[in-house]
Amino acid sequence: MNTLGDRLRELRENIGLMQITVSKRIGISNKVLSNYENNISTPDLQTLILICNYYNISSDYLLGLDINDNFIMESKINDDEKKVLNYYNRLNEENKDASKGYMINLYREQQNTEANKKDTF
Repeated sequence: MNTLGDRLRELRENIGLMQITVSKRIGISNKVLSNYENNISTPDLQTLILICNYYNISSDYLLGLDINDNFIMESKINDDEKKVLNYYNRLNEENKDASKGYMINLYREQQNTEANKKDTF
């Protein structure tokens, strides 16, 4: 059975980040995050909330209470997806927003193209 520490490590590694990066973004020390991932200590409620918000996950998932939680890590993202997430996480906020907008536009164009193909048949 996966522990809270196992889940934390998996979340971090699946998006290609180092402990130091995640700890800075959450606002805790690298040593504290290491202790969480190695099951030496557990986060307090406020830190748990920060972690859940950072990874955009539910506390139930992190605590192992909801094994059916619909979360991207459960789908075992492939290497290309990990690479994209890794580069995305290295962007500043402005470029992250721009890349999200670009992806949304690409998706809309794809939907329109698919709809047009259906109309021609």
